[in-house]
Amino acid sequence: MIKPWARSMKPARRILEIALICLLVVLCLISGRLLLNWLEYKSVLEESAPGESLASVQSSVERLAEDTPRLEDLLMTIDECVEMFRTENVSVRSYNLEDILEEGTNSSLLHSALIRFKLQGTWQGIEKGLIRVESIRDQVIWVEEASLGKGGGEVLLKIYFVEPDNFSSP
Repeated sequence: MIKPWARSMKPARRILEIALICLLVVLCLISGRLLLNWLEYKSVLEESAPGESLASVQSSVERLAEDTPRLEDLLMTIDECVEMFRTENVSVRSYNLEDILEEGTNSSLLHSALIRFKLQGTWQGIEKGLIRVESIRDQVIWVEEASLGKGGGEVLLKIYFVEPDNFSSP
């Protein structure tokens, strides 16, 4: 004769077995993911091995400086922005330099200028102009803020440039 509590143990044992199998599968998946992360970490360490010389780092910085506009190019960049707005039937009433900021950890290299534009035109024209300004080739320009009202508004652009004369600075 089977005792009543023994009958109730069969389903509980079955549930426990399923739970253990599920736990084993989850542990295998986690272990596999940890192994992949470790292998990726090792490959990153190998790529950034200390064999990389100071000369190669300096040459990459010099290439960055060649590709990025310089401070003396800032006025030409602003003129390009004005022309982009003009092609969208937006007139630039005025613009002024608000600030020059040092960016990143190597502050002697990368800088940005905050330029505020006062615009007159339709919102659609201003929006199209901003899209065109942000996509100017060989320039890094971000819209920091835009405040639009009836018939125009103000836009603050952040334009990045380098100061290559300061490469030797610490």
